[in-house]
Amino acid sequence: MRVDSIDGLPFWNSLTMSGNLTTNAIPLNHIYGFSIQVVWSGGTAIGAFTVQASNDITNVGANVLNWETVANSSIAASGSGSAFYNYNGAFYKWFRIVYTYTSGTGTITATNIYIKGV
Repeated sequence: MRVDSIDGLPFWNSLTMSGNLTTNAIPLNHIYGFSIQVVWSGGTAIGAFTVQASNDITNVGANVLNWETVANSSIAASGSGSAFYNYNGAFYKWFRIVYTYTSGTGTITATNIYIKGV
């Protein structure tokens, strides 16, 4: 299943990388794994992408409060480039993508998320 948005809000497409960014919480009920691809271009963006996870017991993504960075999920962003994550056996309830801004600017041109259930 491809996920284009959560609660009608699109993921990062044509989004300026001039500050910290965080996607909405994405539920992983009955999901075995997922992959994420983020592509950015132009400018001099410097920062890092990470994946965070939570096991908060709630059915509403906006109510997720406790986030932990998934081990080995940090990918540095510099200038133009892309990041790709592939997770098998994602046994947490929620995940989200975080961009931590350091300096410069650029544009996220595409964010694609695919989810596989069991």
